[in-house]
Amino acid sequence: MEIRSIMCCCGQGLGSSMIVSMNVEKALKKLGVSGVKVEHTALGEITENSADLFVVGADLAPQMTNYKN
Repeated sequence: MEIRSIMCCCGQGLGSSMIVSMNVEKALKKLGVSGVKVEHTALGEITENSADLFVVGADLAPQMTNYKN
């Protein structure tokens, strides 16, 4: 599966998810990866089709079990 979209999530969708999304974009650029959309939001706003890859903190990982394939 090719990753075309990455969703960074936190509790409120404002602070830490925005910082993580900026770091993900920086890492993708450094790796020379293009064509991947990176967004951030609150964990409560996502659906399993919101992105190909979800990035969350360890504290929120247990809540992501419903989104595993």
